[in-house]
Amino acid sequence: MSENHPLEVLFENARLPRAIDSRKLPPYPSADTCPAVHVPRMPRLSGDRDADARLLVRAYKAACWMNYGRKPRVDAKSAFRMKSAVSALWECKIDSPYAFAAFRVVAHHLSDRKAAPPKIDYVFSRKVVEANAEQFRRKVESYDVLEKRILTPAHVRLLVLWENARRAAASPNVPRSGEDHTEEVANSALPSNVYAQLLAQANEQRHEIEADLYRRMASGEWIW
Repeated sequence: MSENHPLEVLFENARLPRAIDSRKLPPYPSADTCPAVHVPRMPRLSGDRDADARLLVRAYKAACWMNYGRKPRVDAKSAFRMKSAVSALWECKIDSPYAFAAFRVVAHHLSDRKAAPPKIDYVFSRKVVEANAEQFRRKVESYDVLEKRILTPAHVRLLVLWENARRAAASPNVPRSGEDHTEEVANSALPSNVYAQLLAQANEQRHEIEADLYRRMASGEWIW
C-alpha cells in the first residue's frame, strides 16, 4: 500500500474516544432514577361468576373497539349467557378474558374480513372456549399483557440528552490536558438545571399517564 493511500491517511488521523470518569456524568436516567409508566395488566377472572360474566362483556366490547373502532351493543341477557363461558374458561385454565377476546376478534377480523364486529357469542360461549382453548394457549403470549412499561416524553428527552452528554465528554475532540474536563463538557450538553427539570417532568407525566390508563380501563377502553 502506498504512503499516500487514503486508508492509510484515514487510520493515521483516526482518534479513539477519550476515557471518561462516569462518576462525573449526571446520574443515568434508569428505571431506578426515573421510573417508567406502569401499564396495568389485563384484568383476570376473580372467581365471582356474576362479576366475571360482566367482565367478559367488557372484554368483548373493548376488543371490538380495538379492532373496529366501536363498541357493539349486546342484548340484556348476554351477561347471563356468559356464565357458562366463564365456567369453560376456568375449566380450560384461561384466566384472561381480555386476551381471549382479542384472540377471537382478531381471528374474525382476519379470516372473514367483516366490516362489522362479531357477535358476542362468536367470542365467548362454552362451545367456543372449548374448541379454541388449545390454539389460544399456543398464542397466548401474543395477546396477554402481564406487565408493560412505557417511557414518558420527558424521560425519552432526558435519555437523549444524557447520551449526548456522554458522547460529548468522550469525544476525542475534547481538549486534552492534565485536568479532567468530563464534568464541564457533560454539563454543557446537559446542564444540571435542565436535568432536574426533565426528571421532575418525567415523574409528573408518569403519574398523569398512569391515572389516565386506569381511568380508561375502568371505562371499558382497550389500553394495551
